[in-house]
Amino acid sequence: MKQATRNKNLRAGSLLALIAVLFVSAVSQAQPMTIDVLPRGYVGVPLPVKVRLEYTKSYQRPMAPTNIKGGTLTAQNDTSQGFEMMFGKSSRWIEYTWLLTPEKEGLLIVPPFIANVDGQEVKTKITSVQVVSPGISDIAKLEVVADPDIAYVGQPIKLTLNLMISPFEYQTRRGLQRLSSTATFDQIQPSSQWGIFTESIVRLLSAGRIPQDWGRLIKRTDDNGQLELYYIYPFETTFIPDKRGQLDVGDLRLVINYPRGVEQNFWGAIVPSSTTPEIVTADVPPIEIKSPPREGRSPWYTGAVGNYSFRMTAQPRDVAVGDPITLTMKITDLSHINSDLDRLQPPNLASIPALTANFKVPDELPAGTIQGQSKIFTQTIRATSQDVTEIPAIPFAYFDPSQQQYETARSAPIEISVQPATSLSLQDIVGNSPDGGPIGQSLSEQSQGIGHNYTGPELLT
Repeated sequence: MKQATRNKNLRAGSLLALIAVLFVSAVSQAQPMTIDVLPRGYVGVPLPVKVRLEYTKSYQRPMAPTNIKGGTLTAQNDTSQGFEMMFGKSSRWIEYTWLLTPEKEGLLIVPPFIANVDGQEVKTKITSVQVVSPGISDIAKLEVVADPDIAYVGQPIKLTLNLMISPFEYQTRRGLQRLSSTATFDQIQPSSQWGIFTESIVRLLSAGRIPQDWGRLIKRTDDNGQLELYYIYPFETTFIPDKRGQLDVGDLRLVINYPRGVEQNFWGAIVPSSTTPEIVTADVPPIEIKSPPREGRSPWYTGAVGNYSFRMTAQPRDVAVGDPITLTMKITDLSHINSDLDRLQPPNLASIPALTANFKVPDELPAGTIQGQSKIFTQTIRATSQDVTEIPAIPFAYFDPSQQQYETARSAPIEISVQPATSLSLQDIVGNSPDGGPIGQSLSEQSQGIGHNYTGPELLT
């Protein structure tokens, strides 16, 4: 009995030793360069190809193969890096991405990538991808909705991508059942293309903030009057066009392994047991982008599109000729879809005759600061005459797309008091102390800049 136990212990110890040797051997033989690509692809649908280098001191960017028959390889500006520690040895890694686009059905062979890692030339293994033609079917729909569908350069457009997938139905003892919306969505493949919606979809899914109505069941009527059921997954983004013409939403293509059977997994959930690849392209209506018209455009228009309010204050209001007066202009966005305030410019004060007739005005437009849905601008002007009694109302022109015409918001006139410019003698400037010596004068720093420290009529020329 003791001998049998001893033999069992020896066998167990030998097995553990063998496992340890194999594990250490596997670690020691870790490849410095590896390739990762899905084994199955679809004609015309790009596949991500990731090449990873593990190095200690140095590496060079891998050279991609140029002789791929039946496919094209395109490098991407997408790299990731990291650091690893194992058994007291450290290593670094960097990963590069290419897109492989199959051009025909069959077995696509990817030759090795070549790189130099820690002074040695290394290669990836030869990789193959089984390429099939995805079915073009009506099991799903990609629908783009634009609000508005006719917009102007600089006008925000709310774009909604309605992804609709027909639920897979199966029969049980309890009657007809449908695969859940979550399990259905999980069949969408990474090779799908989302065009202009890519960033918003990635941000939504990675943050886990799924809309409340995401995956709900809706009813639609087809062209033949037949009722259809779909799970709907809406995704939204806002786009501000910067040129006229038809809006390009990019490549929108759904690649999905659509369920053809179901089974119960280890945790009791119903999941697909078999699938077939399907591809669905988007139904994109024409979205026209126009330029704001020239007719009715005022000389002080600076490109604002939307709906805005405009207010202005002035400090100080008691000045001498040539003294700086700081105007603070506040423009607030009242549009239905908020504009991009980074692009918003203030009115061009130098183009307003009612202001330039009595004030020295800079030619350049000031930069602004964003506060909520408002943008604040400050600019310094100087009165050119003691007869000036007010700063006139300042117009801010903008193009209102809802009215399809230019509108003008005006500030209220601001009363000011202007005294003649002060003329100082040399003694007034230098001054005298009781013992006849000069009095030192202190300087004060102005937040508006060095130009704000200078006053007098000589600045008006």
